[in-house]
Amino acid sequence: MRVRAIVEGGLDELSFADESLTWRTLCRAAVLEQDPGKLPQIVQRMNLSLKMRQRVLRSFAEARRDRSRHTPLRGQTGQHERD
Repeated sequence: MRVRAIVEGGLDELSFADESLTWRTLCRAAVLEQDPGKLPQIVQRMNLSLKMRQRVLRSFAEARRDRSRHTPLRGQTGQHERD
């Protein structure tokens, strides 16, 4: 189990770029951690994971907003009607 490996092996051998270290996995590792001295390191990695997730979600939201600005609404052809 990945969480057990993190707790037993520690986070030292894992890189910050390890994509399997999601914030949820790190939360589980913090709950299972027996050594209070290791908790600050787990929390630091958790915060980094959450910041990265926030950046990804923000970039998706911005891309969606930009795409919707350039897409005409249904029924509009982009041409103006003249009376």
